[in-house]
Amino acid sequence: MKKKILWLKPTKGRISIGRYLIAEELRKMGIDVEVFECSGLKSISSLLHALKSNFDAVIGTTHLGLVIGGLVKILRGKKFIADFVDEYTLLTRIYPPYSYPLVYIIIMLEKLFLKIADAVIVVPKAEYDLLSKKRKNVYKTNLCVDLKRFLKVKRETIECTKKILKKAGVDLSRPKIVYVGGFNKIYNLDKLVKTMKNLRDFQLIMIGGGEMEYELKRMKKEENLNNVFFLGYLPNDVVAGILRMCDIGITLCDVPRQLKIYEYLASGLKVIVPERLLNSEDFVFKDSCIGVKLNVEDIERTIKYAHNTELSEKNLKTLINYDCRAVAKIYNFVLKMSCASTSNCRSA
Repeated sequence: MKKKILWLKPTKGRISIGRYLIAEELRKMGIDVEVFECSGLKSISSLLHALKSNFDAVIGTTHLGLVIGGLVKILRGKKFIADFVDEYTLLTRIYPPYSYPLVYIIIMLEKLFLKIADAVIVVPKAEYDLLSKKRKNVYKTNLCVDLKRFLKVKRETIECTKKILKKAGVDLSRPKIVYVGGFNKIYNLDKLVKTMKNLRDFQLIMIGGGEMEYELKRMKKEENLNNVFFLGYLPNDVVAGILRMCDIGITLCDVPRQLKIYEYLASGLKVIVPERLLNSEDFVFKDSCIGVKLNVEDIERTIKYAHNTELSEKNLKTLINYDCRAVAKIYNFVLKMSCASTSNCRSA
Protein backbone atom coordinates (compact mmCIF):
# COMPACT_ATOMS: atom_id res chain seq x y z
CA MET A 1 0.00 0.00 0.00
CA LYS A 2 1.07 3.58 -0.58
CA LYS A 3 2.40 5.59 2.31
CA LYS A 4 0.07 8.47 3.12
CA ILE A 5 1.71 11.71 4.22
CA LEU A 6 0.11 14.84 5.66
CA TRP A 7 2.20 17.92 4.90
CA LEU A 8 1.50 21.02 7.01
CA LYS A 9 2.93 24.19 5.44
CA PRO A 10 2.49 27.96 5.86
CA THR A 11 0.02 29.86 3.73
CA LYS A 12 2.07 31.89 1.25
CA GLY A 13 -0.33 32.49 -1.61
CA ARG A 14 0.14 31.27 -5.16
CA ILE A 15 3.76 32.39 -5.52
CA SER A 16 5.61 30.24 -2.97
CA ILE A 17 5.02 26.78 -4.42
CA GLY A 18 8.15 24.88 -3.39
CA ARG A 19 6.40 22.47 -1.01
CA TYR A 20 3.76 21.77 -3.67
CA LEU A 21 6.46 20.98 -6.24
CA ILE A 22 8.09 18.48 -3.88
CA ALA A 23 4.73 16.94 -3.00
CA GLU A 24 3.92 16.44 -6.68
CA GLU A 25 7.25 14.69 -7.26
CA LEU A 26 6.67 12.47 -4.21
CA ARG A 27 3.32 11.44 -5.69
CA LYS A 28 5.13 10.37 -8.85
CA MET A 29 7.34 8.22 -6.60
CA GLY A 30 4.28 6.42 -5.25
CA ILE A 31 3.63 8.38 -2.05
CA ASP A 32 0.17 9.79 -1.31
CA VAL A 33 0.74 13.37 -0.11
CA GLU A 34 -1.92 15.76 1.19
CA VAL A 35 -0.74 19.36 1.57
CA PHE A 36 -2.63 21.38 4.18
CA GLU A 37 -1.98 25.09 4.80
CA CYS A 38 -1.83 26.19 8.43
CA SER A 39 -1.14 29.90 8.93
CA GLY A 40 -3.18 32.15 11.23
CA LEU A 41 -6.67 30.86 11.99
CA LYS A 42 -6.11 28.00 9.55
CA SER A 43 -3.79 26.49 12.16
CA ILE A 44 -6.80 25.49 14.26
CA SER A 45 -8.55 23.70 11.40
CA SER A 46 -5.27 22.08 10.31
CA LEU A 47 -4.70 20.70 13.82
CA LEU A 48 -8.25 19.31 13.96
CA HIS A 49 -7.77 17.82 10.50
CA ALA A 50 -4.50 16.20 11.56
CA LEU A 51 -6.05 14.75 14.71
CA LYS A 52 -8.86 12.97 12.87
CA SER A 53 -7.25 12.06 9.53
CA ASN A 54 -5.69 8.73 8.61
CA PHE A 55 -2.05 9.03 7.56
CA ASP A 56 1.31 7.38 8.22
CA ALA A 57 3.53 10.39 8.86
CA VAL A 58 3.30 14.16 9.12
CA ILE A 59 5.73 16.70 7.69
CA GLY A 60 5.61 20.08 9.45
CA THR A 61 7.17 23.11 7.77
CA THR A 62 8.34 26.15 9.75
CA HIS A 63 6.82 27.76 11.55
CA LEU A 64 3.27 26.80 12.59
CA GLY A 65 3.40 23.63 10.50
CA LEU A 66 6.35 22.43 12.55
CA VAL A 67 4.55 23.25 15.81
CA ILE A 68 1.34 21.47 14.80
CA GLY A 69 3.34 18.51 13.50
CA GLY A 70 5.01 18.23 16.90
CA LEU A 71 1.64 18.28 18.64
CA VAL A 72 0.40 15.51 16.35
CA LYS A 73 3.51 13.48 17.22
CA ILE A 74 2.71 13.80 20.93
CA LEU A 75 -1.07 13.32 20.71
CA ARG A 76 -1.22 10.57 18.09
CA GLY A 77 2.22 9.02 18.08
CA LYS A 78 2.63 9.52 14.35
CA LYS A 79 6.00 9.72 12.67
CA PHE A 80 6.99 13.38 12.45
CA ILE A 81 9.40 14.97 9.97
CA ALA A 82 10.36 18.56 10.84
CA ASP A 83 10.84 20.66 7.70
CA PHE A 84 13.04 23.60 8.75
CA VAL A 85 12.91 26.14 5.92
CA ASP A 86 12.87 29.63 7.49
CA GLU A 87 15.04 30.90 10.34
CA TYR A 88 13.40 32.04 13.57
CA THR A 89 14.49 35.63 12.91
CA LEU A 90 12.14 35.85 9.93
CA LEU A 91 9.20 35.86 12.35
CA THR A 92 10.39 39.04 14.07
CA ARG A 93 10.90 40.69 10.68
CA ILE A 94 7.44 40.05 9.26
CA TYR A 95 5.31 40.46 12.40
CA PRO A 96 4.81 43.70 14.41
CA PRO A 97 6.40 44.11 17.87
CA TYR A 98 3.08 43.73 19.73
CA SER A 99 2.92 40.12 18.51
CA TYR A 100 6.41 39.22 19.79
CA PRO A 101 5.17 37.37 22.92
CA LEU A 102 3.27 34.96 20.66
CA VAL A 103 6.24 34.76 18.28
CA TYR A 104 8.56 33.74 21.13
CA ILE A 105 6.11 31.05 22.25
CA ILE A 106 6.09 29.64 18.71
CA ILE A 107 9.89 29.65 18.60
CA MET A 108 10.07 27.91 21.99
CA LEU A 109 7.67 25.20 20.81
CA GLU A 110 9.60 24.77 17.56
CA LYS A 111 12.84 24.20 19.44
CA LEU A 112 11.10 21.67 21.69
CA PHE A 113 9.52 19.73 18.85
CA LEU A 114 12.77 19.68 16.87
CA LYS A 115 14.12 17.49 19.69
CA ILE A 116 11.35 14.89 19.40
CA ALA A 117 11.02 14.79 15.60
CA ASP A 118 11.87 11.45 14.00
CA ALA A 119 13.94 13.32 11.41
CA VAL A 120 14.72 16.93 10.51
CA ILE A 121 15.17 18.26 6.98
CA VAL A 122 16.94 21.64 7.00
CA VAL A 123 17.44 24.36 4.40
CA PRO A 124 19.52 27.05 6.23
CA LYS A 125 23.14 25.91 6.53
CA ALA A 126 23.71 27.53 9.94
CA GLU A 127 20.70 25.72 11.40
CA TYR A 128 21.82 22.45 9.82
CA ASP A 129 25.28 22.77 11.37
CA LEU A 130 23.74 23.48 14.78
CA LEU A 131 21.08 20.76 14.73
CA SER A 132 23.34 18.06 13.33
CA LYS A 133 25.61 18.49 16.36
CA LYS A 134 22.70 18.08 18.78
CA ARG A 135 20.80 15.12 17.34
CA LYS A 136 20.71 12.35 14.76
CA ASN A 137 18.72 12.08 11.52
CA VAL A 138 19.30 15.63 10.32
CA TYR A 139 19.41 16.11 6.55
CA LYS A 140 20.48 19.13 4.48
CA THR A 141 18.41 20.18 1.49
CA ASN A 142 17.63 23.25 -0.64
CA LEU A 143 14.63 25.23 -1.75
CA CYS A 144 13.57 23.98 -5.12
CA VAL A 145 12.60 25.19 -8.57
CA ASP A 146 10.90 23.38 -11.44
CA LEU A 147 14.02 23.76 -13.54
CA LYS A 148 12.62 22.17 -16.69
CA ARG A 149 9.74 24.64 -16.78
CA PHE A 150 12.08 27.64 -16.87
CA LEU A 151 14.82 26.20 -19.05
CA LYS A 152 12.51 25.00 -21.81
CA VAL A 153 9.55 27.32 -22.29
CA LYS A 154 7.13 26.17 -24.97
CA ARG A 155 6.63 28.33 -28.06
CA GLU A 156 2.88 28.57 -27.43
CA THR A 157 3.61 29.81 -23.90
CA ILE A 158 5.81 32.58 -25.31
CA GLU A 159 3.04 33.63 -27.72
CA CYS A 160 0.50 33.65 -24.88
CA THR A 161 2.92 35.70 -22.79
CA LYS A 162 3.33 38.31 -25.53
CA LYS A 163 -0.44 38.78 -25.67
CA ILE A 164 -0.65 39.22 -21.89
CA LEU A 165 2.15 41.78 -21.83
CA LYS A 166 0.77 43.74 -24.78
CA LYS A 167 -2.69 43.81 -23.20
CA ALA A 168 -1.15 45.18 -19.99
CA GLY A 169 0.52 47.98 -22.00
CA VAL A 170 4.08 46.67 -21.93
CA ASP A 171 6.28 47.71 -24.85
CA LEU A 172 8.09 44.52 -25.86
CA SER A 173 10.89 46.48 -27.55
CA ARG A 174 11.97 48.33 -24.37
CA PRO A 175 14.10 46.94 -21.48
CA LYS A 176 12.08 45.01 -18.93
CA ILE A 177 12.80 44.42 -15.23
CA VAL A 178 10.77 41.75 -13.48
CA TYR A 179 9.91 41.03 -9.86
CA VAL A 180 8.12 37.82 -8.86
CA GLY A 181 6.89 37.19 -5.33
CA GLY A 182 5.12 38.55 -2.29
CA PHE A 183 4.35 42.21 -1.78
CA ASN A 184 5.45 42.39 1.85
CA LYS A 185 7.62 44.94 3.66
CA ILE A 186 10.70 42.72 3.84
CA TYR A 187 10.94 42.86 0.03
CA ASN A 188 11.52 46.67 -0.05
CA LEU A 189 9.27 47.05 -3.08
CA ASP A 190 8.45 50.67 -2.26
CA LYS A 191 12.10 51.51 -3.02
CA LEU A 192 11.95 49.58 -6.26
CA VAL A 193 8.80 51.35 -7.45
CA LYS A 194 10.22 54.77 -6.46
CA THR A 195 13.32 54.03 -8.52
CA MET A 196 11.24 53.73 -11.70
CA LYS A 197 10.55 57.49 -11.59
CA ASN A 198 14.14 58.02 -12.76
CA LEU A 199 14.17 55.05 -15.14
CA ARG A 200 11.57 56.06 -17.68
CA ASP A 201 13.28 54.06 -20.43
CA PHE A 202 12.85 50.87 -18.40
CA GLN A 203 9.68 48.95 -17.57
CA LEU A 204 9.01 47.15 -14.28
CA ILE A 205 6.75 44.09 -14.37
CA MET A 206 5.41 43.02 -10.96
CA ILE A 207 4.01 39.49 -10.61
CA GLY A 208 2.37 38.47 -7.34
CA GLY A 209 0.55 40.24 -4.54
CA GLY A 210 0.36 40.83 -0.81
CA GLU A 211 -0.22 43.32 1.97
CA MET A 212 1.61 46.23 0.26
CA GLU A 213 -0.21 45.92 -3.06
CA TYR A 214 -2.58 48.84 -2.46
CA GLU A 215 0.26 51.11 -1.30
CA LEU A 216 2.43 50.24 -4.29
CA LYS A 217 -0.39 50.87 -6.75
CA ARG A 218 -1.08 54.20 -5.04
CA MET A 219 2.58 55.17 -5.50
CA LYS A 220 2.36 54.27 -9.18
CA LYS A 221 -0.69 56.50 -9.61
CA GLU A 222 0.66 59.45 -7.62
CA GLU A 223 4.02 59.43 -9.41
CA ASN A 224 2.40 58.77 -12.81
CA LEU A 225 4.58 55.73 -13.33
CA ASN A 226 3.34 54.45 -16.64
CA ASN A 227 6.36 52.17 -16.79
CA VAL A 228 5.24 50.02 -13.83
CA PHE A 229 2.84 47.12 -14.48
CA PHE A 230 1.05 44.96 -11.90
CA LEU A 231 0.03 41.64 -13.41
CA GLY A 232 -1.19 39.92 -10.23
CA TYR A 233 -0.90 36.18 -9.69
CA LEU A 234 -0.30 34.16 -12.85
CA PRO A 235 -0.02 30.44 -13.68
CA ASN A 236 3.52 29.12 -13.28
CA ASP A 237 3.91 28.37 -16.99
CA VAL A 238 2.97 31.97 -17.82
CA VAL A 239 5.47 33.26 -15.24
CA ALA A 240 8.18 31.22 -16.97
CA GLY A 241 7.17 32.77 -20.30
CA ILE A 242 7.27 36.31 -18.94
CA LEU A 243 10.72 35.78 -17.43
CA ARG A 244 11.94 34.71 -20.86
CA MET A 245 10.71 38.03 -22.25
CA CYS A 246 12.52 40.14 -19.64
CA ASP A 247 16.09 41.38 -19.27
CA ILE A 248 16.68 41.78 -15.53
CA GLY A 249 15.30 39.91 -12.52
CA ILE A 250 15.43 41.71 -9.18
CA THR A 251 14.89 41.08 -5.48
CA LEU A 252 15.59 43.56 -2.69
CA CYS A 253 15.09 41.07 0.14
CA ASP A 254 18.26 39.92 1.90
CA VAL A 255 17.02 36.42 2.73
CA PRO A 256 19.62 34.17 1.04
CA ARG A 257 17.17 31.50 -0.15
CA GLN A 258 14.55 32.82 -2.56
CA LEU A 259 12.80 30.77 -5.21
CA LYS A 260 12.59 33.82 -7.48
CA ILE A 261 16.40 33.98 -7.72
CA TYR A 262 16.59 30.41 -8.99
CA GLU A 263 13.82 31.13 -11.49
CA TYR A 264 15.60 34.27 -12.72
CA LEU A 265 18.86 32.36 -13.20
CA ALA A 266 17.19 29.45 -14.95
CA SER A 267 15.52 31.93 -17.32
CA GLY A 268 18.85 33.47 -18.31
CA LEU A 269 18.25 36.89 -16.73
CA LYS A 270 20.76 39.30 -15.28
CA VAL A 271 19.99 39.08 -11.56
CA ILE A 272 20.19 41.90 -9.00
CA VAL A 273 20.23 41.04 -5.29
CA PRO A 274 21.07 42.97 -2.08
CA GLU A 275 24.83 43.27 -1.48
CA ARG A 276 24.40 41.51 1.85
CA LEU A 277 23.49 38.29 0.06
CA LEU A 278 26.85 38.19 -1.68
CA ASN A 279 28.49 37.78 1.75
CA SER A 280 26.15 35.05 2.99
CA GLU A 281 27.50 31.49 3.23
CA ASP A 282 23.99 30.27 2.41
CA PHE A 283 24.04 32.02 -0.97
CA VAL A 284 25.87 29.99 -3.60
CA PHE A 285 25.15 32.12 -6.68
CA LYS A 286 27.46 35.03 -5.84
CA ASP A 287 29.25 34.87 -9.19
CA SER A 288 25.97 34.93 -11.12
CA CYS A 289 24.38 37.97 -9.44
CA ILE A 290 24.96 41.73 -9.12
CA GLY A 291 24.86 43.32 -5.67
CA VAL A 292 22.94 46.49 -4.84
CA LYS A 293 22.63 48.78 -1.82
CA LEU A 294 19.09 49.22 -0.57
CA ASN A 295 18.58 52.86 -1.53
CA VAL A 296 16.89 54.38 -4.57
CA GLU A 297 20.05 55.94 -5.98
CA ASP A 298 22.03 52.71 -5.98
CA ILE A 299 19.10 50.66 -7.27
CA GLU A 300 18.87 53.03 -10.24
CA ARG A 301 22.62 52.86 -10.85
CA THR A 302 22.72 49.06 -10.59
CA ILE A 303 19.81 48.53 -12.98
CA LYS A 304 21.57 50.68 -15.59
CA TYR A 305 24.83 48.84 -14.95
CA ALA A 306 23.16 45.43 -15.27
CA HIS A 307 21.49 46.44 -18.53
CA ASN A 308 24.84 47.39 -20.05
CA THR A 309 26.74 44.38 -18.70
CA GLU A 310 27.30 41.08 -20.43
CA LEU A 311 25.28 38.27 -18.93
CA SER A 312 27.27 36.20 -16.45
CA GLU A 313 27.45 32.53 -17.32
CA LYS A 314 25.04 30.90 -14.90
CA ASN A 315 26.19 27.86 -12.99
CA LEU A 316 23.69 25.28 -14.24
CA LYS A 317 25.59 22.50 -12.52
CA THR A 318 24.83 24.13 -9.16
CA LEU A 319 21.29 25.04 -10.17
CA ILE A 320 20.52 21.39 -10.91
CA ASN A 321 20.86 20.70 -7.17
CA TYR A 322 17.88 22.99 -6.65
CA ASP A 323 15.62 21.18 -9.11
CA CYS A 324 12.42 19.90 -7.47
CA ARG A 325 13.12 16.37 -8.68
CA ALA A 326 16.51 16.25 -6.95
CA VAL A 327 15.15 17.80 -3.73
CA ALA A 328 12.15 15.42 -3.66
CA LYS A 329 14.53 12.44 -3.64
CA ILE A 330 15.88 13.63 -0.28
CA TYR A 331 12.37 13.81 1.18
CA ASN A 332 11.56 10.38 -0.25
CA PHE A 333 14.69 8.92 1.36
CA VAL A 334 13.92 10.48 4.76
CA LEU A 335 10.31 9.25 4.67
CA LYS A 336 11.41 5.71 3.82
CA MET A 337 14.04 5.69 6.57
CA SER A 338 11.58 7.08 9.13
CA CYS A 339 8.74 4.74 8.22
CA ALA A 340 10.98 1.67 8.02
CA SER A 341 11.41 1.66 11.80
CA THR A 342 7.71 1.37 12.69
CA SER A 343 4.80 -0.91 11.94
CA ASN A 344 2.52 2.13 11.83
CA CYS A 345 3.82 3.02 8.36
CA ARG A 346 2.78 0.99 5.38
CA SER A 347 5.30 0.06 2.70
CA ALA A 348 5.03 1.87 -0.61
